[in-house]
Amino acid sequence: MSGDAWGWAISHATTQPANPSEVASKESDRGEQAEPVYDLDRLERAITGLVEDNARLREEASQLRHTLDERAARIVRLEGELRESNQRRQDVAKRIDELISQMDALDAQLASAETGPEVG
Repeated sequence: MSGDAWGWAISHATTQPANPSEVASKESDRGEQAEPVYDLDRLERAITGLVEDNARLREEASQLRHTLDERAARIVRLEGELRESNQRRQDVAKRIDELISQMDALDAQLASAETGPEVG
């Protein structure tokens, strides 16, 4: 039962008079049959609705917890993959720097060999 329905049920609930025997005696004096003080059928329907809502909400909460657990596990897995990717990127950048250094050294050797003493 939603909050609005619950509020309606409370605002429309039948309340017990201060002295039920006075009401019964007044009604019997008038020749009327005494009405029940409480609407037990409506109370039972309201309670049944609350029990059903509670069960539904518990199931929904369980499903949400399961979804949350799955997402948390996925986040942990993706963070691990991200760390591995970053490590590979750093390794590749280091290797590229080493290759550039080797190329610069070879260029320097080539330039010195070209400008070196000419044999003639």
